Amino acid sequence: MCVGPIILTSISDDHFSSVDNNAVEVVPPAKATIIERLLRFFRSRPSMESLRERGIYKPEPVFGSTLSEICFREKSLVPKFITEVTTLIEQKGLDCDGLYRVNGNLSSVQKIRCQIDQDNYEPMRREEDIHVLSGALKLFLRELQEPIFPATMHKEFTSAIRDSGSKKFKCIDDLLNKLPQVNKQTLRVLILHLNKVATHSGKNRMQIHNLAIIFGPSMFCSDERNFKTTQDKGKSNNIGKRKTVDKRQEEVQNQPLIVEPTQNLAFRMITYGQILEFILTEAERDY
Repeated sequence: MCVGPIILTSISDDHFSSVDNNAVEVVPPAKATIIERLLRFFRSRPSMESLRERGIYKPEPVFGSTLSEICFREKSLVPKFITEVTTLIEQKGLDCDGLYRVNGNLSSVQKIRCQIDQDNYEPMRREEDIHVLSGALKLFLRELQEPIFPATMHKEFTSAIRDSGSKKFKCIDDLLNKLPQVNKQTLRVLILHLNKVATHSGKNRMQIHNLAIIFGPSMFCSDERNFKTTQDKGKSNNIGKRKTVDKRQEEVQNQPLIVEPTQNLAFRMITYGQILEFILTEAERDY
């Protein structure tokens, strides 16, 4: 095929001046930093709460569920996974160096997760890598829809840990007694387990302080969006819940992003660790 020559005619400056200025939108340089834009993107996405309300997302029966739902289905006060995995770790690896500090193979942890969600516990019972078992427990706690320490009680726990002496003990003891029954019993199993781990610190090098740093944030709700969602969930009724979630998502998209200072997040993580360390220390004295 023969194509004739293409003739380019010159375009005068007057031509550009005649172009409607409204036809081209001039985008000013973005003022937000990269991390602000990323956070805005993730926060503008539909929350897991809204996806669950719309029936788009259905959580797995164990990982990503709630303690109350798991225990109701299993007719127990402590999730079967918690009792089984802590027992296995105590039988096989209390002397393992870096227990809970060293991460297990992510692929192996995810395999256990899928098998547990299918009510298949045999592969986990045969697992010999202690770090995979400990990694599965940490993953379970991180993915709970509602943390062991409910978000509505965070301010009370944070205030109590700042007290001193017998007042601190009484305040935290009162708060622990206010926990939902399944949360209280699950916490008791975990506290006993972590104290057993700490008694072997001469070999595994995991003292109570180290364990509290690792598990404190996992037992509290460390994500600000999840914290607000949990609070809103307790305030709204079932009829208006979907509208509330949708409206909140719209507000998040339209309002300017307020990035929480890193030091505030770090302060919360430290506080959660201090609370758990206090509970572990007091429990160790009792047993």
